[in-house]
Amino acid sequence: MPPVTATTQIRAGRADELNAIFMMGFDTWHGGMSEREYLDTCLASPKYPQGDWLVLARGGVLVSSLIVYRQGLGLPAGCWGIGSVATPPEQRRQGYAAMLVQQVIAEAKRDNIRGLYLFSGIDPGYSRSLALSRSPRPIRVRMRCAWHCAAGIAKSW
Repeated sequence: MPPVTATTQIRAGRADELNAIFMMGFDTWHGGMSEREYLDTCLASPKYPQGDWLVLARGGVLVSSLIVYRQGLGLPAGCWGIGSVATPPEQRRQGYAAMLVQQVIAEAKRDNIRGLYLFSGIDPGYSRSLALSRSPRPIRVRMRCAWHCAAGIAKSW
């Protein structure tokens, strides 16, 4: 995983960065939509205002993002959800998304969160590489996806 340096910064995403954040996952999530339709759909989604965007910037360029849900969406009390983990295709496989997920895990531990749920539509091997294990009882949230509990992490707190 690349080190956080003076030119690498993990910070809250800003409203003026939403198009860039959403486009990080366009190749995976567009579902046949044009870029404009995809962005309009993301901007109109009722789920995104319920979370907080976290971005990784390198030399001022956004290289990865995710959203953290600290309540709502059917998450159990005292649990957070992580979703929309994305990195632009040209920046993938460099550990940027892992840095963001590890940052959220560290915050969850600090805040004594009892469970962390990760939505992932990719190979479960990625979750295992982050020491996250599949929940024996995944929960369903009020949208079209399931979150998988990072039970292995929660047990180590």
